[in-house]
Amino acid sequence: MAFSTQETHPVIDVMTRLEVHFMAMGGASHKRIATSCAVGVRSVERNLTEPVATRDDLWRV
Repeated sequence: MAFSTQETHPVIDVMTRLEVHFMAMGGASHKRIATSCAVGVRSVERNLTEPVATRDDLWRV
């Protein structure tokens, strides 16, 4: 079995993704959101390009 040399990153859970979206809607900077949610700024930027989680997404957790 071959191992990747790239570092793996944990998936951001749905509640954190919701928090990122709500903080952005409230006008928080990407840096502030990243610090508050304990994720990277790039993760915040990537998350904000995705649709906001729905009630159905929350039930799948």
